[in-house]
Amino acid sequence: MQNSDNMTLELNEFINSIENILGYELNTKQKDAILHKDNPLWIVAGPGSGKTEVLVVRTLKLIYVDGVNPKSIILTTFTKKASQNLFNRILNYSNKLCDIHPKLKELNIDIHSLRVGTLHSLCSDIMKEYKYIDYENYKLMNEMENYLFIYNHCELVKNGEFYKEELWKKFQYLVKKWDADNKEWRIDTKDKARLTKATITLFNRIVEDRLDLDKMKKSKKHHKILAEQYEKFIDKLEEFKLCNFATVQLKFLEFLDSEDGDLFLNGGGHNPELKYIMVDEYQDTNILQSSLIDSFDKCSLFCVGDYDQSIYAFNGANIQNIATFGSRYKDATVFTLSKNYRSTASILSLANRIIEKKERI
Repeated sequence: MQNSDNMTLELNEFINSIENILGYELNTKQKDAILHKDNPLWIVAGPGSGKTEVLVVRTLKLIYVDGVNPKSIILTTFTKKASQNLFNRILNYSNKLCDIHPKLKELNIDIHSLRVGTLHSLCSDIMKEYKYIDYENYKLMNEMENYLFIYNHCELVKNGEFYKEELWKKFQYLVKKWDADNKEWRIDTKDKARLTKATITLFNRIVEDRLDLDKMKKSKKHHKILAEQYEKFIDKLEEFKLCNFATVQLKFLEFLDSEDGDLFLNGGGHNPELKYIMVDEYQDTNILQSSLIDSFDKCSLFCVGDYDQSIYAFNGANIQNIATFGSRYKDATVFTLSKNYRSTASILSLANRIIEKKERI
């Protein structure tokens, strides 16, 4: 990629062109976010606040105004669908910018080299790209493949009755079901589908909450059994050279401490330095993902998240990642995108009256 100052856009012409593409003017808060410098930033952004446009336009500003190599940027969000939507918008606006300013085509920028995706998919792709030896020939399982693997290989599922008293009674909220005949809840250890889902939940909590296996083994018996079974599960994954969404992120943390990881972070040869990390739906991250994001400590961090949209605690999301943002990033800036572009004034007015308890329904 060429990086010539007379080919990149001036800031004013970039903003004018983007607003022409969008069909409306960016508000002051959106512009502040797009033009934010390099200290950590957390944007509190509710639904309809234009946060996706901010992420997209900031990315394009870095590339077409500041001359940042797309491979120096990571843009991640919670789901595959959301990440695909982000990339499609970036690609669409990029093409329109190049149509408005043909000189940008001379930069030979490869927008497809931008790192956009879920954290687990990015971890896998980056380790494959750098041919990390400890991830060589590994396969990242999807959710169904992970389910079938545990269904077929885990003792907690295959011999559920054996672990009923010492483990499943302790985690009965995951496996019990209503017995309509006897009018009571009962633990059904013969239901392999239910045991598989429960085992996945427990194993994910071990990885994503970064629990200490040695402490678990020295704790109560059900914790000891769970830790031992988890270790057998990990050994079996290694035997078949497989990772699930959680364990691939553990491998990536190890990758960052390797020579390949140093090359990825700091650049070298044809590899640019990693400079920018942008995280959408930050409220949905778990402890492991927060640790992973924190490990990019030399990069400019740009997070979008909202307390009120934190609805995935059942799936491991930890609201403390947002609550401790200021203490973990001492020089962080926090501000709010408050204008709602999705709802009409009458709907917003009614909602606010309900929230403020000024009106009964």
